[in-house]
Amino acid sequence: MQKLDKENQTKTKKPINYFRRKQLAFFWGWLAIPLVSWLIFYWYVNFQSFVQAFQDPITNEWSLINFKDVWKSITAGMDSPNSLAVGFVNTMKYFFLGILVHYPIQIIFCYFLYKQIFGYKAFRYIFYLPAIISAVAISGVFKQFIAASGPIGELLTSIGVEIPKGGFLGNPDTATNTIMVYTTWLCVHGHLLLVCGAMNRIPVEVLEAARLEGVKPFGELYYLILPLIWPTLSTLLILSCTGILNSSGPILLLAPETNVLRTTTLNYWIFERVYAGGIFANGQFNLVSAMGLVMTLVSFPIVMLFRKLLDYVPTVEY
Repeated sequence: MQKLDKENQTKTKKPINYFRRKQLAFFWGWLAIPLVSWLIFYWYVNFQSFVQAFQDPITNEWSLINFKDVWKSITAGMDSPNSLAVGFVNTMKYFFLGILVHYPIQIIFCYFLYKQIFGYKAFRYIFYLPAIISAVAISGVFKQFIAASGPIGELLTSIGVEIPKGGFLGNPDTATNTIMVYTTWLCVHGHLLLVCGAMNRIPVEVLEAARLEGVKPFGELYYLILPLIWPTLSTLLILSCTGILNSSGPILLLAPETNVLRTTTLNYWIFERVYAGGIFANGQFNLVSAMGLVMTLVSFPIVMLFRKLLDYVPTVEY
């Protein structure tokens, strides 16, 4: 009898262990894809950059001169038009504009589409058009709109607003803010598909119950829809935070003379030094490599802290 029991136990254990091994192999197989991608496209591709960051650009000897030059550019202050200080301030402007202004605008527009207002199908295509039309064409239209002879320029002049010499994009005091207005004008299509998709997953019964309780539209948005789509929003916020030091605008299209117009960002600062003197010229790769390491060391704890703060917001499962 004991022998039969042992045989039955081994027969039942074998399929379970076999299934467990297959399951683990499946999981590790899928985890291997991002792991290998990270090893190849981060460590292997950037290995030379890590080395160059600690090398003198002239003698190729081990040195911290690149990090010293980065620090000098950071501490140059706002008086130096193309310094890292100006680039950092502009980058933070673009980042907080995206988080505090663009995201709420996108959510409100998605909410109106979700409520299926009259003509919502047409509006859905209209809002997404900026993602399809060439950025060169849209930026050209925007320049004509805000020019002194354009519709917006004439409107501002008629109400007593003085247009700066050279236009809004040709003045150092208004160039960056004008580009920020441009990005806000075109921000609706950002995350339109993801946010609308998250709203469409919400059970209709929840909203019908709220409607019977007399919940107003914006109360419905704030108390019901936002908590229900929070997993999607938190993921988008974390992804935005990972690019906190990469935030920028279409500087090359609207105001490329960054030295004069003070429109540089950290991204554009790196771009200028990689392609210094022309596309085929030797760029300041050592300085840029050092700046890349500094940006990584600064952004990593910020992202982890931001992710920790988002974890305190309760999520709703349905």
